[in-house]
Amino acid sequence: MKIRAGFIIDYDDISMKEAGEIEETIQRQMDLIIKNDPRVVHVSAGAKTRRDTKNTKPSFNDAKFSVR
Repeated sequence: MKIRAGFIIDYDDISMKEAGEIEETIQRQMDLIIKNDPRVVHVSAGAKTRRDTKNTKPSFNDAKFSVR
């Protein structure tokens, strides 16, 4: 069986410096997962600005992932 796992975290009102620190923290944690799990075959991570102003709760199960 194959699975795609992940998580979505929304942050509100942070500075560029804080955004960079958060991205580094996420990368370090992801590196630990990859290092300790030989079943991982592909990895992608990142952070981007949110454009919605409604502060709607994200749903990982409804998220669309593009495959390149």
